[in-house]
Amino acid sequence: MTGVSYRVIAHYETVVKNPSPDVVVKIAKALKVSADELMGLKPLTQKEPPVKNRRLLKKMKTIDDSPRSDQQDVMKYIDMVVDRRRKRNAKPNGVK
Repeated sequence: MTGVSYRVIAHYETVVKNPSPDVVVKIAKALKVSADELMGLKPLTQKEPPVKNRRLLKKMKTIDDSPRSDQQDVMKYIDMVVDRRRKRNAKPNGVK
C-alpha cells in the first residue's frame, strides 16, 4: 500500500524518529491523512463514518465478513429498497 515494507515501518516506529519526507508522504497517503496530521503538527481531521447510523454500520461490517452469496442477497434487498424509494420520490412527467 505504501511501497514501504512492514519491517521498515516498524523500524520507524521503534528506532528512527525522523523518517525521510518521501516516506512520511507515502505513509500519510496510505492512512488517508495529511503529513502534518501524521507528524502531529495539525490535529487529526474527524472523518464522518460512511454511515451515520452506527447500528446499520455494525450490521454492514458483519455482512462484509459473510459469504459472497449472503452479500449478494443483502445487495438485492438494498437495491429493491433504494429503487422503491427512488420511485416514491420521482416527480411525475411534466412537473418541475
